[in-house]
Amino acid sequence: MSTKEAQINLRLSGELDAWLEARAGGKRQKPEFVRQVLERERAREEEAELKAMFDAAWDSLSDQERVELRREREEWTDTYAEGPAA
Repeated sequence: MSTKEAQINLRLSGELDAWLEARAGGKRQKPEFVRQVLERERAREEEAELKAMFDAAWDSLSDQERVELRREREEWTDTYAEGPAA
């Protein structure tokens, strides 16, 4: 199965088009540059959603659960800091 890419048309002011072309490295690179910008923005949104989920989960923990998680994390960190067992 092949994936069909959507194509869009954008109208830009001359100033914005010149900026885009300069940032992209040329007229032919503009579409790829725009794709990369959109992909980065989508990734930022996904990261923000994940962070919000983790923050909500953390906020739902009791103080005792937080202490236990911190202790476990420190144990794992210490284990990996020591290196592999001989």
